[in-house]
Amino acid sequence: MPVSGGFFDDFRSIFAFQQLGCSVIPLIGGNDIELGKRAALPWSVYQKRIPSLSELRNWFMDKVRSAYGVVCGQVSRLIVLDLDDSSLAARFMRRFSHLLDTLIVQSGVRSTPHIYWRVDFPVCSRMFPGGDLKGDGGYVVGPGSSIGDHSWRVIADDPIRALSPEEFATVLTFLHVKDSENSQAEIISTDLSHKSEVDFINLYHYFCDQYQSRNQALFRVGCLMRDHRFSQEAVMGTLAGLHAMQSARVNQRQESYSTRYAEALRTISSVFSRPARIKSVSDQNDTDKNVSRLPNSVREALLAQPDGIAAARLLDAARIIRLPENTILTEAQICSSLKGMMCRETVRKALAVSLDDGEALFRIFPPENPPAEADTDVTKIRQKNAFLSGGQKQTRLFYRIPDVLTLCEKLQVSMTGGDALSLEDVSNARRYRQALHQALIQRRPGYYSQRLLAGRVNVSKRTIRRYNRQLGVQAQPSYEETPIMWSNLMQVPTGADIHRHAIRTGGRFLLDDRGKRWPLKREIAEYLLRQKRRVSQIIQGVNYYWCAATTSSDAEEAHISANPLTATAPVGMPTFSVSIQQTEKSVVNFQLGCPEIAPEAASIRSNRDSRVVEQKMTAKPRSKRYFHNALPDAAAEQLAQQVVSTTGNMSVYNARRLVETFGYQAVKSTVRKLTWLKRQNHVANPAGFMVTAARVSWLNQVQFQSGEPAPKFEAEPRGRERGSTYVPPQSDPLWQSDAYQEWRSAFFGLDNHLPLAVEAEILY
Repeated sequence: MPVSGGFFDDFRSIFAFQQLGCSVIPLIGGNDIELGKRAALPWSVYQKRIPSLSELRNWFMDKVRSAYGVVCGQVSRLIVLDLDDSSLAARFMRRFSHLLDTLIVQSGVRSTPHIYWRVDFPVCSRMFPGGDLKGDGGYVVGPGSSIGDHSWRVIADDPIRALSPEEFATVLTFLHVKDSENSQAEIISTDLSHKSEVDFINLYHYFCDQYQSRNQALFRVGCLMRDHRFSQEAVMGTLAGLHAMQSARVNQRQESYSTRYAEALRTISSVFSRPARIKSVSDQNDTDKNVSRLPNSVREALLAQPDGIAAARLLDAARIIRLPENTILTEAQICSSLKGMMCRETVRKALAVSLDDGEALFRIFPPENPPAEADTDVTKIRQKNAFLSGGQKQTRLFYRIPDVLTLCEKLQVSMTGGDALSLEDVSNARRYRQALHQALIQRRPGYYSQRLLAGRVNVSKRTIRRYNRQLGVQAQPSYEETPIMWSNLMQVPTGADIHRHAIRTGGRFLLDDRGKRWPLKREIAEYLLRQKRRVSQIIQGVNYYWCAATTSSDAEEAHISANPLTATAPVGMPTFSVSIQQTEKSVVNFQLGCPEIAPEAASIRSNRDSRVVEQKMTAKPRSKRYFHNALPDAAAEQLAQQVVSTTGNMSVYNARRLVETFGYQAVKSTVRKLTWLKRQNHVANPAGFMVTAARVSWLNQVQFQSGEPAPKFEAEPRGRERGSTYVPPQSDPLWQSDAYQEWRSAFFGLDNHLPLAVEAEILY
């Protein structure tokens, strides 16, 4: 493979690898050696296919890239042995000189060899003391690359040699890769919950020798301690100082103690940024006898079957009461065992469940070694609606509770972990689905679509929203924002197009620079642009779900801002930040910040210069009953009464809401304006003017100081209208007619007519 000193002048090595059927990706390069060896783009797709010539030209023809990587594994039919220890490399070359008639590249960092081989069998990437073996999921820096002062060059330009499985096994034996893997599996498989700190310190030293990486050893041991219920403070006290004093490998830059200690704290914090991993079903403790941990994959597969909810409840209930598995039972025995938990009708539905291929889940055809039946002396057996004589035999069905492996095989699902369900959770179908839904949100809060959550437990999206309200599951909406300009105004549909083509605009709207929503129409966007206003198209995405934590009474009574991007957040919920640039299209990315924050209530702030929107958590809004009482502040209550008397058509409840929403000063100034305008007869709807003018006054007083958008005034909805109380006027000609007078006398059975007012009161 020809390589010249000016590699990036002709790109011969890159295209040579492409012609050999190897996948090549661009690297970041630059002066930082650690950052420069990272891929410059997501490269998982190139683990499955080889990039085209046009892609290579787009990556490298501009002569900006200074490094590239060669993807190893089955896509390139290539493995690379990266030897980091020079003494190990010398011993390997003396031992396997017959395997060195291949392409060998000198590393630019340690000047050790990268040995390339062709393989026709899968090889996974792994680490061993003194180097790495790059296979599936790995890549190496290609020859001719340059990162900072380091360059990779070819020292043996031979065709890449094919390696047989026997030769590969010999190489692994020499490098002690198998022994390291077996030792690792043996150590991790042991129960570490009752081990002392010394045992984890020894495990850290073992991983350092195995991986030749202090950071990876710290991360692995930290994960093990977290999974075995060790606190973050205990892990830091055990491993942080040990990691800081651990010496670096040969040819690595030595760092100070404070630098290493700070790095250890960051690594341990990243370990505890995720919850502890749940053990699989086979790893559960025998002492946990009051719950069932049936694999979630089995539960979800059963819920998708007709009457599968009954079968899933039966399996969980059987595991809770320790009903023997793979034992032949009758329906009566199963019903007797589950008495008080499931009714007979539900048990029968569960036992009758069949899979898609027609195979019964519980029933045995024919019964294998059925249990012996007791003899009876009676000549007739009483049934529900008939008698059977002694010579007749009653048909009996036999069932078997399958084990987990059999269930996974029948349902064609993999074995996964299972959420713990109690007897109360399996008491009825609704509670069973709610327990599964709540366990998912508690275990993994995150972004989910309503369709996914509803399909998981086989209910509708409306039902899953009702579950969220009943269980206290909170939802945080996410949005994608596209700034609308004259250049991309045509992307917004017109009102005629929406009506003609039946375009669904749900979850999509226009948002101006004052925080006001507008319908998604091109005419409105054009109007706002002509008014020199900033306008964006907002598309709502999936929600972020989490289970609400216990909050204080003050936080529960705090007022919520009506901005479209605000929601309630619990204590410990990570903040979200949104960065919106003035480009053709900007996606609002909600990035998780620190996992523990104070439960402070705030609203979105929009800076007109930088266009940065900061989203924080808010508390839930006031209840309707709150404004039926006088406001706590006497001055605010007096102002609300003044609003009622000044407007004449606003209720006292809405007046209190107005003062609470926009504040005392904004409403007070608006009352003075309304009083003057009413004297001039310039106001047709005083209540509507009061709301609009108070909002404008709030914007003038607050927005230009803090940049916050104006809150939305939520008027109290009107009560349900009662039956009609309409009374026809007594001057109506019908009331005065002779025919009505005769009918009225006959109806009341009176000779004399009743007064019209009395009769109207009786009739209506």
